[in-house]
Amino acid sequence: TEDITNGVPQLIKNGKIEITWEQEKSSKAFVENSHPRTAVAKLKDGKFLMATIDGRQPDFSVGMNLNELAEFLLELGATDAMNLDGGGSTTMFLDGKIVNRPSDKEGERKVGDA
Repeated sequence: TEDITNGVPQLIKNGKIEITWEQEKSSKAFVENSHPRTAVAKLKDGKFLMATIDGRQPDFSVGMNLNELAEFLLELGATDAMNLDGGGSTTMFLDGKIVNRPSDKEGERKVGDA
């Protein structure tokens, strides 16, 4: 079986921040504005990390721009990382329950990539 997801852009390559938004035709505003984010990373010890950053909730979290996200992942030991579908879709589901605060008023958004 093969699994697939989508995301843009690359955040970290070989232990260095390398945000490839221009090559991947993303917008500068998408990179520079704070949003809820979802990312995956390979850590120095070979482990796989999935991260969600809540946002769009001023009294709780405003989110991160992509440089802040890349710096955060580096602090956690990432050697390679990629931004995934985020925004209102940012939801972390663990052990049968949602463990973050999605920004959509309805909560968890029904999307095809998970």
